[in-house]
Amino acid sequence: MSWRSARSGIARALGAAKASLAMRCLASVLLYALVIAALLFAVDSVRNSMFDNAFPSMSTVLAHSSALARDDFEELSDTALARCHIVIFDADGGRLYASSRRIARQISPDELSVINDYDQRTFYEVFSGRADGDDGYTILSCTFDAGYMKRIKSSCTLDSDLNILGGSLFQGRRALKKQEFDFIKGIYNTSMSVERYDYRTASGEARTLVLIAPLVSDAAYARVVAEANRVWIFAAPLFLAATAGAGWCMAHQIRRATRPLDRAIGAWRTQRVSLVDREGIPTELVPVYDSFVELMRQVERAHDERQRLITDISHDLKTPLTVIRGYARAFLDDRVPADRRRAYFSAISDKAVDAAEMIDDLFAYAKMEHPEYRPQMKREILGELIRRIGEEADAQVEQSACSLDISLPDHEMAAFVDAQLIGHMLLNLIANACAHNPAGTQILVSLRQQGAYAELSVADDGAGIPPDIAERAFEPFVTENTARTPGGGCGLGLAIARRCAELNGATIAIAERPHAPWRTEILVRIPLAEGPASGLVGSR
Repeated sequence: MSWRSARSGIARALGAAKASLAMRCLASVLLYALVIAALLFAVDSVRNSMFDNAFPSMSTVLAHSSALARDDFEELSDTALARCHIVIFDADGGRLYASSRRIARQISPDELSVINDYDQRTFYEVFSGRADGDDGYTILSCTFDAGYMKRIKSSCTLDSDLNILGGSLFQGRRALKKQEFDFIKGIYNTSMSVERYDYRTASGEARTLVLIAPLVSDAAYARVVAEANRVWIFAAPLFLAATAGAGWCMAHQIRRATRPLDRAIGAWRTQRVSLVDREGIPTELVPVYDSFVELMRQVERAHDERQRLITDISHDLKTPLTVIRGYARAFLDDRVPADRRRAYFSAISDKAVDAAEMIDDLFAYAKMEHPEYRPQMKREILGELIRRIGEEADAQVEQSACSLDISLPDHEMAAFVDAQLIGHMLLNLIANACAHNPAGTQILVSLRQQGAYAELSVADDGAGIPPDIAERAFEPFVTENTARTPGGGCGLGLAIARRCAELNGATIAIAERPHAPWRTEILVRIPLAEGPASGLVGSR
């Protein structure tokens, strides 16, 4: 892989990471974690420094090991060692450095061998009492072997006056001084400890460092712990500030991610325009913004549909009301001839019926479109239900000078439906066939089984439905009469039929190729209920 392609891949990966809200938030969390870790490290360092300053030890001195290797003793004036005393000897016992002249005079090179070794190559253990049970002390000279097991090199016993009574340790000496005995126990005085560290310089010269440091008492340790704990009190505002900063950063990232949506909502509110800048949208929120755009389109279509609905309702109701108002004014002005009075009354009555039917259709459509509307589903025998509905439609069919036949199968079919909605749907389909076809049109309502469905068909041999109307025939306010002339209807019949079918879990569609001799056929597929039905249903 070439460097150019690798660089391009890295750039794409960085671009994808930058476009991801999750990656931005992850970066904020990581930064917050780093800040918290740095604060914890700083607090821990301050606390350790407080303990080191209060209780300096050989490890505090060895922090300057590089200076010791150069015989550069100026660094030993560190404030962390202010409470200590340090004396350094060369291999011949010569004093090279002493932090205190008084202390330097109290420690001689001859006493170095009785001071415990920091590296524990050689150290002493002191026990009260002797093996014979008398008062005194037992001193062991110990070391650790390669397996870190303690090994006793030599020992001796002392009486209570520090006279040497026996043992291989300190051969040639008759007694120990009080200071030497204290050094063996690691004590310089009642408040100070003492230990030795042997090392070599960068040039290989042997050196011995003696450190006299304060003893750690319970009271002093408790005091330093209390002081060290107060560091957390001073550090707490920093932690709170870091947390607040991280919270602000996360909130800023989220606000930045939702800003394109805010702009889009503002544009829609003021200009009815869906404006979304996809370049500034985080990867995870792209589906949300796409859904918003689609929602805005649906809202726009619904708004246009509402405007069209209002216009169409106004137009459809205005026509019969205009006729009624005109004829009523003619009666008030006494301008109706006596031989035309009955015709005028008949026209007013017919137009009032048309207006009432339009209002009824509009109310039914609005009621069924309400999201809280629930159909009353019951198990019904479809053949019996369709026969009853056909009997209700006989009068309307006869008034239209059309004929109606109903064909039902020999076996029963049961389905869970709302009988009132099925009746409303079928009556609307029959009324639609009567209203948009000439007199003498034959209408056939048939029912047959298609697998797990019952197929209800309403066919007629009338004028047929034009292709441009058929594509949107089930939309509200669509009629064959595009000029919407009087008597054309309000165009809600098929829209109501479609909604009735949907509420019953059925589908409705116009057949593309009706069987001869039918010019129009509307098919409704109703899911059948499980379980057999009994009895026979004839045909009419």
